[in-house]
Amino acid sequence: MVSNRSTVRQARLVVSALSLLLVSSLAIAYGKHFRTAIGYARGRLPAQQYLSRFASQPVPGLSGTYFLFSADLAVADYLRAHSRRGDRIFVWGMEPLIYFLAQRPPATPFLHSQPLLTPWSPPEWRRKAIRDLERRRPAFIIIVHHDAQPWVTLWPDDSASALSTYPALTDLLRRRYRPTARIEDFNLWRPR
Repeated sequence: MVSNRSTVRQARLVVSALSLLLVSSLAIAYGKHFRTAIGYARGRLPAQQYLSRFASQPVPGLSGTYFLFSADLAVADYLRAHSRRGDRIFVWGMEPLIYFLAQRPPATPFLHSQPLLTPWSPPEWRRKAIRDLERRRPAFIIIVHHDAQPWVTLWPDDSASALSTYPALTDLLRRRYRPTARIEDFNLWRPR
């Protein structure tokens, strides 16, 4: 009976020691992982240095497709500097984060090009987007390159190339807008 109690006690000590070792290892690993975020949250790390960590590499198997947070920030900075707070914008691409970062409302309910590119989207959606763009006259239309997502849209190319499938948008750009800036993979168009 005494040996059973001793064995149980030893087993509990071993389990406790292993648990402590596991928790300590995780705490050290998470501490290293979140050190930069914690430094940024405490004001010890400049925002640009922290945000530079969010540039991702090309997605395997999809050459040219990538997301670069610093580019979204640069576009947002440009839009804030060259438009007013209530001015609407339209992003033709897979970068809806720009609306939030730029603090500019969308000109249509379509926050990115995906619902206007898929073959199963109702044709009325494209007509509605053009009506909204004609009526609201966004301060900028942003065309995105290198954002192909063929597994979603069944369109193999990026949004800039997909303009060829949307003559009404191409016509609107030609008639009412002019290219004004290129930032990374973003072409920015302003009204004429």
